[in-house]
Amino acid sequence: MPHSRKPSTAAGDHIEVLMYLRRKPGMSREEFYKHWSTVHARKVGPWAEKHGIHTHGTIIPNNIGIHSPSEPITTTELIQPVKFDGIAIYEFTSLGTFEAGFSDEIYNKDIAPDKKNFLDVDGLGGGVVARFEGRVWTMVEKGRSKVKVEESDEMRVWNLLGKRQELLNMQDEAPFR
Repeated sequence: MPHSRKPSTAAGDHIEVLMYLRRKPGMSREEFYKHWSTVHARKVGPWAEKHGIHTHGTIIPNNIGIHSPSEPITTTELIQPVKFDGIAIYEFTSLGTFEAGFSDEIYNKDIAPDKKNFLDVDGLGGGVVARFEGRVWTMVEKGRSKVKVEESDEMRVWNLLGKRQELLNMQDEAPFR
């Protein structure tokens, strides 16, 4: 799991890691979600707190198809090219601190062994079929934009919209040939 690159984290910045998870073969989605959200979550909570993880959450996708993860992918399923059952989300300010957590006794004694109870540990990526990490740039916070728009940019947009409207008006007025 450790990586050599360390994104910069200026004041207020944070990093997010998304892990796309696949349930263990033979386990129903209901069993997977129940174990993940109760048994595993109770183990991860204290560990996440200890290692400066501000947010740990999960996404249970609405658009999981009717196929099991072990069935082959058809060409019509391009929206979800890798089958997965949920997404684990971690948000923190130091990638180094986060990754050091995987050497922690809590992780090695309680969390890692529990993975075999609900993840496809023998499959692709040990049950993590995709992982994305990066610095998060917040554009809207508490319903307010954090992006400063220069007046010249704003005027350019209005000018472009105005010219587009002029073209549309001219098209409406042009006689059919």
